[in-house]
Amino acid sequence: LHLWRAYSYLIDGLRFSGRYAEALALIDDKALAHLHALERRYPTQPRVQYGLHVCYDYIGVMHQALGHVEQSVVPNETSLQYAEAMVLADSSNQKAHEAVARSYSSLGRLMGQLGRVEPSLEAYQKATTFYGQMYARNPQNHSIGNMLGNSQRLFCRVLLRAERLTEALKICLEGIRTYEELVSIVEESAVVRGNLAATYAYTAQSYRALALAAPRGPQRQRYRADALRWYDRALTILYERDENHSEYDREVYPDTLAAERDAFLLTVGE
Repeated sequence: LHLWRAYSYLIDGLRFSGRYAEALALIDDKALAHLHALERRYPTQPRVQYGLHVCYDYIGVMHQALGHVEQSVVPNETSLQYAEAMVLADSSNQKAHEAVARSYSSLGRLMGQLGRVEPSLEAYQKATTFYGQMYARNPQNHSIGNMLGNSQRLFCRVLLRAERLTEALKICLEGIRTYEELVSIVEESAVVRGNLAATYAYTAQSYRALALAAPRGPQRQRYRADALRWYDRALTILYERDENHSEYDREVYPDTLAAERDAFLLTVGE
């Protein structure tokens, strides 16, 4: 296991320096075979299963980084199978629950990239459920809270793009509650604030779509007002000028969002 750990550090080093093909070659040539040899000797050892979970996750990540999105599916599913096996073997294994949630979140993102909406939504639903259960058990674990918020944010985005607006709003608002709670505790986190801004933006876009679909009248104006409120909240964060600004404006760009808001205002009017 120490040898696997050494391989994993080297894989991380190659990954974070953009040497994805070399990382994948190391996995294929040495790391994966080593782990499977350990598995044959110790088939129920949770640390071996966790190593295989991580290793297959790495394979999926490297293929995605190289643009081989379709080739990421089987490794991702295999990574999930090892995580689920750990939970079945020991339901008190917190690390195993985190592994399952992480795998479902990765699978949701991957299915979304491939345009497979229903599998993406199903995976995000499971990821959100797992993270939500873990966070409820340990609300002091801000890392789990952040992962829950990330899962909710991305789940909302897929629902929005699928035009399932009521469901998107529900999940977005849950994500906002998660992120706002985290921001109140970890105020200096530019990344969490940026993710909160993106969730505000998706909430605004959901209300915008509802307003555009509604007939003229009070309901449409309520949707309009809600959309503008969330647009403005998102833009307030995105236009903040501090040294961390570039870290958190990648998913939603303020100028693009402001132009969308202005166009909506002209379309819907008072």
